Amino acid sequence: MTFENIISDIKQRKFSPLYFLQGEEDFFIDKIHDAIAETVLREEERDFNQSIFYGKDTQVSQIIESARRFPMMAEYNLVIVREGQSLKKIEELEPYAKNPTSSTVLVVLYKGKKLDGRKSFAKTVAKQGVLFESKKLYDNQVAPWLSDYARSKKVNLGLHAQQLLVENLGSNLGQLANAIEKLGIILPEGTEVSPKHVEQYIGISREYNVFEFINAIGNKDVKRVYEIAEHFGNNPKNNHPILVIGQLAEFFYKLMMIHFSSSKDKNQICSLIGIKPFFFGQYMQAAKNYPAKTVVKIYSKLREYDMRSKGKNNGGTDEGGLLRELSFYILNY
Repeated sequence: MTFENIISDIKQRKFSPLYFLQGEEDFFIDKIHDAIAETVLREEERDFNQSIFYGKDTQVSQIIESARRFPMMAEYNLVIVREGQSLKKIEELEPYAKNPTSSTVLVVLYKGKKLDGRKSFAKTVAKQGVLFESKKLYDNQVAPWLSDYARSKKVNLGLHAQQLLVENLGSNLGQLANAIEKLGIILPEGTEVSPKHVEQYIGISREYNVFEFINAIGNKDVKRVYEIAEHFGNNPKNNHPILVIGQLAEFFYKLMMIHFSSSKDKNQICSLIGIKPFFFGQYMQAAKNYPAKTVVKIYSKLREYDMRSKGKNNGGTDEGGLLRELSFYILNY
């Protein structure tokens, strides 16, 4: 089942007796958990019909015992297992999974890991309940996801504001969602969210951000590049080289695709590299500033600095030093 299907069923009170929520992306796991916790029981029913366990402090037998109880003056008994990835001998839940109590909703949060799909426990969970894998989004999926999320919250997210959020918050869906929800509360419905709104209410600077840095790189604006690189070096917590270098690599990869494409058509190129037509001119100017051979060399250098930003063969250079060095190489190739 998809995330959307699971949420839809929960809203319609079509509950499964067992939810096993696994995978690398916490956001979708937390959203399903929250939907279940808010919907299965009314607030006055929770004292006697809701049990919460933590994997590292719990035995499987305790979970099964709680799940076998019948609800008191309520339709369901809700059992939630948080930190399920720390639960020892989790496969001992299989006998219960084969014959779950119909009046119980058992939810297991298994973050950062997933069951071996070849083993009988995973197959049993999938057959008798919901086995959901929450996967990290690819970088090129984050902006479309953010647009859809904003639309679902009735927030009119402008293109520049969207890019500013993604460039600075990356693929952290929780932070992106919080930003959208905050903007939805503050701004009147229908207001187009601008970069100024993002700066004012979310605390992301338009002047010093990854988007402006890449724009300055593309234009070969030397003064601006070093100014932003210096700011990043002084604020490494919010502008870590791993994030910045990753965005630079994506930018130069797109330039490489432009150079090696046989098409000169605007719409075809935009579709090829996955950008809105609005940014076509920016990318074409950058492609003029960086010939194909130069782009290939820069892309190779970015791979080297990506490894260094992760501590391999770094030579003791700090975050700011890495970005200043890299900026020099890019601008002078």
